[in-house]
Amino acid sequence: QHSQKSSLVSLNLVCLAASICATSAISPVAYQHAHNQSLRWHGRSKLALPHHAAPINQQEKLLCSVISKLQEEDLQNSAAIALAFAMRAAYLVESGGDPSDTIEDCARCLAIPSATAQARRLAFRAWADVEERLGNYDEAVSVLRQWAQSQPSCATKIQKEILRLLSLSTT
Repeated sequence: QHSQKSSLVSLNLVCLAASICATSAISPVAYQHAHNQSLRWHGRSKLALPHHAAPINQQEKLLCSVISKLQEEDLQNSAAIALAFAMRAAYLVESGGDPSDTIEDCARCLAIPSATAQARRLAFRAWADVEERLGNYDEAVSVLRQWAQSQPSCATKIQKEILRLLSLSTT
């Protein structure tokens, strides 16, 4: 199961690189950096799925590298950086990283108006997961309610999660 999660993160990194490449507002320097990072990690074809995930610390390094490059290119409010923050938050949850770093990345993603539905979903999920892991069930429920309000199409599924957390907080 851990390798499946790692593979999912790997796939998301490939998608992030593709997203960066597809965004015309991104400078050639940022494009080349993301492209080079992807090629180093995945071999010759950045669209090929990896047979194994990069080591955990390598995944974090790649995400931090992409975020840094996007910030250097003055793209702090781009959909690409929002996705990168969300992916790093999800990585931190999976790897048991610092909860405050996870929450900070989630908040940064959600504060970006151009964040895609995918990025927002990932950020809300990571934030709720870290709050649950910390035993902050009320805070996790609050995050889930914000998510349901932000993305009504997910409300039914989120409501089930809220009920599960509420049952945990009363036991």
